[in-house]
Parts: sequence; structure tokens; C-alpha cells
Amino acid sequence: MKMREFPVQEKRSALQQVEAALGQPLFKGEVTDSFLENSTEYFRKWHKPRLRVALETLHLLKESQGGDASPGVQQRLRTLRDVMRAGQDVEPHTKIEIAGHQIKVVSSNIRRNDLSWEGLSLVETGVGHEGDVALAEVVDPTGSTKKIENIYGRDEGLVKGDKVLVVFGHRHTGTSEYGGIPGDGWDLNAEREVDLLAHGGIVGKAESIPARMGQRATKLRVLGLLAKGDTPLNLRDLFPPWENALNSSAPIIAFCGTGAEVGKTTTASALIRELKSRGLKVAATKVAGTGRYRDLLALRDAGADTFHDFPEVGLPSTYTTPERYIPAIKTLINKLNEDEPDIIVAEFGGDIIEANIPSFFQDAELRSAVKAIIHSSGDIMGMEGSLEHYREWGLSSVPTFLTQPKERNPLGTETRVKEHIGLPLFDSLNTAQVSDVVTQIETAILQQEADRKA
Repeated sequence: MKMREFPVQEKRSALQQVEAALGQPLFKGEVTDSFLENSTEYFRKWHKPRLRVALETLHLLKESQGGDASPGVQQRLRTLRDVMRAGQDVEPHTKIEIAGHQIKVVSSNIRRNDLSWEGLSLVETGVGHEGDVALAEVVDPTGSTKKIENIYGRDEGLVKGDKVLVVFGHRHTGTSEYGGIPGDGWDLNAEREVDLLAHGGIVGKAESIPARMGQRATKLRVLGLLAKGDTPLNLRDLFPPWENALNSSAPIIAFCGTGAEVGKTTTASALIRELKSRGLKVAATKVAGTGRYRDLLALRDAGADTFHDFPEVGLPSTYTTPERYIPAIKTLINKLNEDEPDIIVAEFGGDIIEANIPSFFQDAELRSAVKAIIHSSGDIMGMEGSLEHYREWGLSSVPTFLTQPKERNPLGTETRVKEHIGLPLFDSLNTAQVSDVVTQIETAILQQEADRKA
């Protein structure tokens, strides 16, 4: 809906529908005709968060017309109502104060912009465990990661003395900070200074940092653990309990690779655009990594109808135990399927031997939902090594497509892949080739369904 294309009476009618669905006024004070006559640019500039709420509410109301709304639609409407009823301004820079401390950044790992901070206290001593939320003060912002991503997906610069909400967790990557917390937790009585391990706000002890990042971590001092009463607040407390079984699922296309920055997000975005052009309802997710919101938003921007990742079920990162990872990811996939998508685009961050990616493919329920693999490598040797892992995990019969490595000779690579591997290779920046891959995937899924019914 573009507000400038409608007369005032239609705008008012739409506003009334939104306010009826939300159960309270969208704007403060009287909404006059002259106010509604303002241009779209005015509302985008001065009331962008409320405009987004209004447009999404109208979209959800439209989806629910002519019958009962799907569980996903109902849940999203409830969330929007909770946002408004929490008394928050829903502006991205609303000031938050906890236990007398003004917070500059709520890190994106705490994926709840509808959370009411009232009634939370600060426990200054104790032990921080994986997923516990902490209030920290920036001590030295000049280390390897100089910004924290907020819950809206924006990186915010840090200044000494800034107060930020972060999460205890682990990151065992080969490309950035490597570290975490002890198995029995972080004892605040013994050590309060922690290292920033990821843009999403994960903190712990950095054990190793690449030279290109300066080999020195950004330092924070933990002021205390957020708590309800005397009980520390964990990410899991913000979401429903994890589920142990995978429900019936839409087909999953798995986007994997040999590391970061090999083109997985670019490729996933290209396929989402093609799938949407065919009228399909697409859900997007990221099922491995440190939970940075940026990549998920890129998939949303490509046209995904539904988009969730593991911080939205209470898991700070997938560098954890399989016993935590598997139920969390099954809960995430079930959440995506509530909106009844035709296809799920799932990106696996990092390389395929880290972050519990082997656990995903070794789980029979999750593996059976994967109907195609799109693999990105930096070179042909990476392709060959990765394919061996897929075979070990029982994925030999799953259609697998390889992407052209970035900044490599396309003809040379294509010739070598054809000679040594014999799998389809395509350029994710070539729309015709992307369309051909999607057609092959659709054909394979239909054939698998026919075989299953036979």
C-alpha cells in the first residue's frame, strides 16, 4: 500500500482496520485529515516504524480474509499486538534503562524487539552460562570487532563507557574470533572482563584472532546478569520450549560452502528471487553460525515471505552441543513451516564441518527434508572434498549443484568440474542459469514426491 495513491477517507479506513487489529491507536493524539494528507516520504521519514507496523498488519489481515488465518499469521498479529501493548515507542532508537543503567545497544542475538524491559533486575555476582544475557560496559572498543549489531540489523559503533546487552556463548570459527566460555560457565566473582566474539553480541574469552583482525579482542566489563528476581535471564526464557521432533516440512534447499564469503548468501538471494517470480511462497533461514541478523535480512530483502533463524528460538550460536543444537533447529524449522511455505531456503554459515552442520545432516529427520544442495567453494579441490562429506552423511541421492567460484576463470573451472566431478556448475549472477537450476530442483522434488507415493 502506497499511502499517496489513496484519498484521505481510504487512508482513514485502513488506519481503523489496523487499530482494530492491534487493539490500540497507532499514532499518539488525534489523527486529522491534514495529517493523513502527508506524502509517503513524510511517513517514511518521521513515522517509519509505525508505517511498517501498519503495512504488515494490513498484509496479514488480507491474508486472513475468506477463512481462518494460518497459525503463522495469527502468531505474527499477536506479536504486533504485544509490541504495541508493551508501551514501547517501537522506534529503533528508543532509550532503554535497566537497573539505573541507560543501554546504548541491545545486541541482535537478543532477537526480541517486542520485549518489555520493565521488572528486570541486575545480579552482579554469579555464573554466566551459554545464552545468559548480561549488561556490559565497553572498556576498549579498538579490538577486532569494533561494532555490535543491534536488534534491527544495524551495526552500531562503540565508545568507551557504552552500556550494551550481550550474550554469553561460543564461536569456534576458522575465519574470525575463536573462543567461548568454560563448560561450567563464566564466574563473575573471578573475572568480569570479557571479549566480544561476534558482531551479534556473543561474549566470552577469545583464544585466537586472525592477524588481519589485529589479534586483539574488543574488551567489555560485565556489570551483571539480567534477571527476573534472582534468576538470570537466558535466551531460551524468551521463547517457547524446544521441540524434539520435526513436523511435516516444506522441501529444504540447503546452501552450503567451504567457508565464509564464498557466495552462499548471494546465491541464496538469487534463487529466492527466481522462486518468487514463479509464484512460490518462500521461507528463509540460517541454520548455522553466530546469528548475525544481516544475512537473514539479505534473504528477506530478496523476497522471502517468512524469515527466522536460530536466535529466534533462543540459541545464541550453533557452536554448541548437538544435544542443544538439534532440538533448537527442529523448533526453528517447525516455526518456518507454520506459515505454510512452498519451499525453505536454508543457509549454512561457515564451512560444512563446523558449527554443528554435520549434526544437521546426520539427523535422519532433518536430512530427509533436504531436497537439494547448492554448494559454493573457492576452488575445485574444495568442491571435491565437500562432496566426500555429503556422501558420508548419506546425501548421495540428493541433487547437488555447484556455483562458479568467485574471481576464477569460468571456462577453466567449468572444464575441470566436468572432467573430474561431473556435477552441474552454474553462475549465481546469471539469471538464465539460476532459472535453469530452479527448474531442475522443481523437477527433482516432483519426482521424489511421485516416488514416495508409488
